[in-house]
Amino acid sequence: MGADIHLWVETRVAKSWQFANRYTTDTTDPEAWVEWEEPFCERNYLLFALLANVRNARTKFEPIVPVRGVPTDISEVGARIVREWEFDGHSHSWATAAELLQYSWNDLVALQGFVKVQDAAIWRELQQAPRAWVHEPWGDYSESISWSETKASLCDGFVSEFLPTLPGYGPLDDTRVLFFFDN
Repeated sequence: MGADIHLWVETRVAKSWQFANRYTTDTTDPEAWVEWEEPFCERNYLLFALLANVRNARTKFEPIVPVRGVPTDISEVGARIVREWEFDGHSHSWATAAELLQYSWNDLVALQGFVKVQDAAIWRELQQAPRAWVHEPWGDYSESISWSETKASLCDGFVSEFLPTLPGYGPLDDTRVLFFFDN
């Protein structure tokens, strides 16, 4: 069973937070599910560890910010999403755009894992980090290697595609990213 992230952006307008992504819902039913355009939904356990200490047992990454839970001043649409997911959602948290953009994404982290024999040969010859590895030997993943990689590289889609969109929402301290996970 895997874990998935659910994420949206809110912006502060006149002291209240507004849901900033496109969404639709059945307006006749106040408890109808909100369907929203999630700006990022890639499954990346290393990112989940950095965002909210989710799936962090082996990597032991320090989260970017402490896990904060659901903000008390969450937008109406955001609150509705949290209610909809109820007990299926966990590890709710948020970070401002400023916090995410100022984070040290270029820091190196040391990793160890089991890779396929051909990937180990590529690592030894070219020092090219593996794209796939497991923590314990499994099937073709039989060769143990150690390497270092930047957090930006490990969280590439989030860092290179999602984070650059945040300044477009407005002032960085008045823009926040809310997220939770489900299994």
